[in-house]
Amino acid sequence: MQRPIIYTFLCCCLIGLTSAGYSLFWPRPAPEVTVRDQQVDTLVDSHMLWAAYDYDLFIRDSIRVSPDDSLTWYIQKRELTGPKEVDFQLNEAVREWKFRDTGYYDVHAYLDLKEVGHSLMHVIDGDRFEVQWGPELEKALGTSFDFRDASTNVAKRAWTISRAGSDETVASGENVNFEWTPPDTGTYIAHVKVEFRSGKVERSQETLAVMPPPKAEPKLVVVVPQKPKPAKKWEPPVRETPPPPIGSASCFPTTVRTEGSSFMIKVDKPARAQVEFHDEATVFKISPKYDCMFTGFEYFATGKIDNIEITIECLNK
Repeated sequence: MQRPIIYTFLCCCLIGLTSAGYSLFWPRPAPEVTVRDQQVDTLVDSHMLWAAYDYDLFIRDSIRVSPDDSLTWYIQKRELTGPKEVDFQLNEAVREWKFRDTGYYDVHAYLDLKEVGHSLMHVIDGDRFEVQWGPELEKALGTSFDFRDASTNVAKRAWTISRAGSDETVASGENVNFEWTPPDTGTYIAHVKVEFRSGKVERSQETLAVMPPPKAEPKLVVVVPQKPKPAKKWEPPVRETPPPPIGSASCFPTTVRTEGSSFMIKVDKPARAQVEFHDEATVFKISPKYDCMFTGFEYFATGKIDNIEITIECLNK
């Protein structure tokens, strides 16, 4: 009866030592990181979070030696392919964090290089209300307003635009993007109503100001004066007729008695519109025929002329 009792005692000791060995050498898992929703200031399940929500990540005060001890936070998204993005935050007892994308995230907290907290968090698209009104809510007439509802898990949305102080709707829409061109200047109210699949309803509105279009500034036109083109000076046509032989009477009329009488031979002269008056001498060039006597010529002059000096100079024999 004693041997079975001894064997039983030895077996119990072995089991106890084995359990003690595992407890001494097998690392204990770090406690889970606690998550608090900043919007409602309540604790949430760390295994199911929403993207684009603001959270506080922290661990229980009992894990830290002192509540003032700071932590080193390490956040990494689990990616199947491509580079892994890691975020570090030093000397923060509470880590403020917003998960931008959906997926799985590893969150670790270290105190003096020892891991004191860890959680695998699953981030999903929940009832996220995010309306993007754009940077400019005051525009000139003729330009368009562009709005976007980036909310998630949406069942239905409704855009409406009305004049300020009036319930009359001037534009409406249901799409994610809403573009509106004002028909007139004034103040308008833009409103959006978002209904989520969970039944929650959110609203948002902004005041829009439509101003008159800016006046076009007058352009400075520089006119460069151009020098007037000089008028073409009239010159008698050059006749290239060969001179008759000396002693010939070809320039005298055959029907008129030439001895002791005067007669005129027509010489080309400019038209009145082509005449230019100058204060200096005007030179006329004529080519009389041989055996002809030059007796006079016609000319134009103004009424203010005082003296006329005529110089006749033969250029050849």
